[in-house]
Amino acid sequence: MWNLVKEFGQLENFQRWEILDWYHLKENLYKVGGSLKRLKAAETFLWHGQVEKAKALFEHCRGKQAKNFIAYLEKHCSRIVNYSYYQAEQLCSMTFQKLLAFSKINLKM
Repeated sequence: MWNLVKEFGQLENFQRWEILDWYHLKENLYKVGGSLKRLKAAETFLWHGQVEKAKALFEHCRGKQAKNFIAYLEKHCSRIVNYSYYQAEQLCSMTFQKLLAFSKINLKM
């Protein structure tokens, strides 16, 4: 999807800001499995946009899922925002993000 959206930024005077939707971030987090306490702590850090703190919780894990999640965070760190702030300021709802993503895909087709 990000490759499709990249094309929208090619227009002059157009600025795009990519935000990873909370649903997919949380979905990938819980694929790691393991300690529920660690997963909840990571979820809290990510909700507040604290990617490095979330990554640190998994750095000593040996499992493939944890390593995949760290790589996922590294790939998308620029797209992870302080979701708590966005929600409190009503800057962007999670439902709006999904609708926007679908509309951008449909515009391309």
